[in-house]
Amino acid sequence: MLNEAAALLTLASAGISAKAQKTMGKSQMLSAELDAFNLETDKKLSHIEARQSHNDRMEIYRRNLSSNIAVLYAQGRDVNRDGSAQAFLAAEKSVVGDDLSRLDFMKMFEAMKIQQQATTVRVEGRARYAAAKIGAYTTIMQGFANAASTAAGGGGTGSGLTYSGNKSLISSTNTKSSFDYSNFVGSRDLKTNIGMDSKGGRFNYNG
Repeated sequence: MLNEAAALLTLASAGISAKAQKTMGKSQMLSAELDAFNLETDKKLSHIEARQSHNDRMEIYRRNLSSNIAVLYAQGRDVNRDGSAQAFLAAEKSVVGDDLSRLDFMKMFEAMKIQQQATTVRVEGRARYAAAKIGAYTTIMQGFANAASTAAGGGGTGSGLTYSGNKSLISSTNTKSSFDYSNFVGSRDLKTNIGMDSKGGRFNYNG
């Protein structure tokens, strides 16, 4: 009876620990998703700021162009025929073109950097969750092994628990594990205390 209770307690403790591991891993993943979302929001804001800066620079150029043309005409120079005036205006246009190219490139590079950070944060969060699920699965498996060891050591009669089989107590697949109670005999069957499937003899954990 004592060994049976100890085995159940071992399984319960392993289940609680595994659930806590998985919950923590999921929480870390969700936190990472939120951080990535915030970074991507910053990227969008940066793009808007870049477009605004681009438009502001173009507006300054247009105002300066109008002023320069007005000054040239006031001096009696025809901007359509005066070579020096045309060269001056072309130089101004080249300068603003370089400014806009440099500005656009810097903003594009910043956006790429932010996106890379967001991707890295998201991948790391998912990796933590995957590691937590593996840890939870390992904890459950260890709990099964410890419970089997505890229960198998409780031989005797009456209220005790006896293992009367030779096959492995634990079987597992990729994501499921089963603890086989079918060969335990005693005054009180374990399946009255642990949820078992309708086929009997197994306690299942779905990771």
